[in-house]
Amino acid sequence: MKVFLTDMVPYRLKLAEQLGGLPINVSKGSIKDSLKAHGADSADVAVDTSGKQVAREEGLRALAQRGSLICVGHGEGILLKISPDIIAPERGLVGSEYFRYDELPANLRRLKQHRSYLNQIITHRFGVDEIQKSFELFFGGETGKVIIEQ
Repeated sequence: MKVFLTDMVPYRLKLAEQLGGLPINVSKGSIKDSLKAHGADSADVAVDTSGKQVAREEGLRALAQRGSLICVGHGEGILLKISPDIIAPERGLVGSEYFRYDELPANLRRLKQHRSYLNQIITHRFGVDEIQKSFELFFGGETGKVIIEQ
């Protein structure tokens, strides 16, 4: 199974590639065209975590027939034409916010089970006294996930 990861930040695209993903720089063209460059016509599932309308709509356009778009978290909207975008290609659109309180124990087990993988995504750790520096690095595109520790 191929996993494509999109971003505009070279640091994060390189990290995605190091973790086994196929990077797509969305500042250099459409997701659909980039999929073709990787030898794929479409995606079975697209997950948007940016909350940006343009990202959600690009993800939808990249879906195969019977594909699913999952929009995680809040943000901007998405413009849909129900018949051509959803019904005719038999696509699904799912919203995901947070997990329920009663799901916390199972999610904690999953986090612990995959700790070694997740530690690769966490590229920087800072103390509370370095929070300004951490924000500057993150927003400068020079990190993966950042943890603030006491």
